[in-house]
Amino acid sequence: MNNVFNISRFANLFKKQTAEHYKTYLMSIVVLMGLILALSSFFAVMERDAQEMVNERTQFGMFMIIMMISGTIFTSGIFSDLGGNRKAIAILTLPASHFEKFMVKWLYSYLLFLVIYTCIFYAVTIPVQSMRMNEQHKMVLFNLFRPDNFKVVFISYTLAHAITLLGAIVFKKQHFIKTCFVMIGIFIVLVTANKWIMQSMVGRQIEGAFPFINFNFIEHTQTAFGNTSTGYNITLHDNASNMWAYALVAVFTLLFWAAAYSRLKEKQV
Repeated sequence: MNNVFNISRFANLFKKQTAEHYKTYLMSIVVLMGLILALSSFFAVMERDAQEMVNERTQFGMFMIIMMISGTIFTSGIFSDLGGNRKAIAILTLPASHFEKFMVKWLYSYLLFLVIYTCIFYAVTIPVQSMRMNEQHKMVLFNLFRPDNFKVVFISYTLAHAITLLGAIVFKKQHFIKTCFVMIGIFIVLVTANKWIMQSMVGRQIEGAFPFINFNFIEHTQTAFGNTSTGYNITLHDNASNMWAYALVAVFTLLFWAAAYSRLKEKQV
């Protein structure tokens, strides 16, 4: 029998995870449905015209915000038992490999969460929108599978999941809060370092510069008619910028997932 992955053993472990936590998962689904319904109703009421549809941009923002918050909290919670030594004993002593234990929780917190969350969002949004339809206002739905939308949703959640997963295993207590603080600190350092590097390259004081985003600086020159100022904008070509950004996200995501699995393998009973 394969000591790393066995489909029968993995299936039994998946069933065990489902049987032990299905009530919590069902309650979470109900809470998500209620939250989406409440926000959809709120935005509908806030529209100037009581019969106006909630537009696609609002739906997209709502989809992203709820997904990121609920997804990271769920990921942190499902892996939290692996963070503390006492809680981890029950999991580490199960007759299954570390890889199988990791993959069960990864499957629930990543693939299944994305599928179920998407189904919940549309299951609530479609009836709300349909009730507001009339001759002047046709149904408008956020299209997740439009290429641009899908890229933003998929990349954002993938990176957030990988970071939260690693934090849940590394930290023993208050996993979610500590992970957020660490990521905020890293974000500030990256933005500050990127601005310093860009200023060193162009030899000018520049405005805020986020990695892979254009930056601006002003060149002051003196002429016979007085001082003049010329603004310059430097940016990568859109395709090049997207390519490097996607590659960087993919590399960091794989590194975070690999680090989380490696950290799990190091845990001992």
